[in-house]
Amino acid sequence: RQYLTCNMTVNASFYGQGQAMRNNMSLLPELINSGMRLLAHAGNTGSWDPLSHYGIERWMQRLEHNFHTQFAKSPSIRWTTMESGRYRRGGTDRCFEVLKTENVTFVQVYDARYDSAFFQPGR
Repeated sequence: RQYLTCNMTVNASFYGQGQAMRNNMSLLPELINSGMRLLAHAGNTGSWDPLSHYGIERWMQRLEHNFHTQFAKSPSIRWTTMESGRYRRGGTDRCFEVLKTENVTFVQVYDARYDSAFFQPGR
């Protein structure tokens, strides 16, 4: 599937209602426990960014849900992009570090920032 950004009409409505300022984190455990999957991703560059991989990974590690213990103990899985086909940290080849459980996944994308969703894993 091709990644598409948020529809700008939906985006404008979202921000127009102040949703960007509301903390909806308390809703996530119930949604995850009822079967909804959570995928969070972040690039590893631009650490000044509040949405950097440091903050998002810590948030994911602290989020309480039925899969919390499993997620905290999950090993890091390495993926490469379809373009590079090989794993390398840094440089121009993009790669991923993935922490995953049944319903909760965190993906750290190397050499990416806010654009991390545009890079597709090759395996």
